[in-house]
Amino acid sequence: MCAPSRQQASSRRAPTSISQYRRQRNNPTVGGLDTVDSGALGAAEEEWLLGDIELDRLRKVVAGEIERALMSLSEDARTVILLDLEGLTETEVAEVVSCPVGTVKSRLARARAALRQELRDYAR
Repeated sequence: MCAPSRQQASSRRAPTSISQYRRQRNNPTVGGLDTVDSGALGAAEEEWLLGDIELDRLRKVVAGEIERALMSLSEDARTVILLDLEGLTETEVAEVVSCPVGTVKSRLARARAALRQELRDYAR
């Protein structure tokens, strides 16, 4: 078998500067949630939480509060937030709602601030 090339060998080395470290830390292929073994949590814990009535009630309360906060927004703000949550970029959202990207950015910022204010008790 051949020895690894210089480029392959250097890609496996530890980062030599802070910027390299930050770049590698933010690289989704180096680490992150996809590298965590989903079975590591244990099926017993998951099954134990499935039948928890109190946890189910809490989820319903929180879901209701989130829905209430979303419904308190204007229709334009709610549309922008929901499209953002669906993973659309600001440019794509602008195309869907037929307005400039700057308008989408400002609506999104205001809507997020309003949601933060409405749901501030959950941030603690």
